[in-house]
Amino acid sequence: MKFARWILLFTALDLAAIAGVYFALPNTIKLRDGVKLQRLNSDLKPFNFVAGPKNRSYVSLSQIPRALWLSVLELEDAKFFQHNGFDVDEIVNAVSNSITRGKRLRGASTLTQQLAKNLYLSSERSFRRKIFEALITIKLELTLPKRKILEIYLNSIDWGHGIFGINDASLHYFKKKAADLNVRESVFLAAIIPNPARFGKIQDDQLPKKFVRIQMMRALEGLYHSGEIKLEEYQKVMAAPYDFKTTYEFKKDDSTSL
Repeated sequence: MKFARWILLFTALDLAAIAGVYFALPNTIKLRDGVKLQRLNSDLKPFNFVAGPKNRSYVSLSQIPRALWLSVLELEDAKFFQHNGFDVDEIVNAVSNSITRGKRLRGASTLTQQLAKNLYLSSERSFRRKIFEALITIKLELTLPKRKILEIYLNSIDWGHGIFGINDASLHYFKKKAADLNVRESVFLAAIIPNPARFGKIQDDQLPKKFVRIQMMRALEGLYHSGEIKLEEYQKVMAAPYDFKTTYEFKKDDSTSL
């Protein structure tokens, strides 16, 4: 009987500790409207960033071409709408590859995990950070609809060259708003997400790097097989010449604010 009481006591203490940690996490509900956060740029220098609709560059998912966000899902998190924040199969595959190939464990992060890290955490590699990333991921999934998570992700992701968010990325690379991006431009932006500082630089012959072209082909095949684009458009995009240029110059008053 006494043993059972001790079990109940420790269980209650554990639950209280877990609840305390959970409610000490960032208030992710504020992302529905907008919240000012401190983030790190590619040089690891802090800067203020408004995450959510109060950011003046924010655009709703309905204003972002389906070809773009479908391509992002195809390349970054194909099971986004099926999982609850964690892709168990991808985690198992990543661990297996790390063990069999003797390489550092990497990859397997879902869009929700990426969003948790981008907005609230540093880039340090530690067990503690991974725990907080997991807890914030759970809270994001519990407090925000899937489409809102995707929308905030696209509006806060780093697209290289000091550019954050899809609308500013579209202006930077193509001198047009996100809503006006065509299929080729959409798959290009999706393709450079893994390392925009490196892959967002166009070569002298105006060709994206080989990795980017392979990723673009993957995204296009996904769009074609899902019925999003027809064979004619697929072939047209694949045959189109590359003339990407970063021509948009940001002014000082283009910075985000609440």
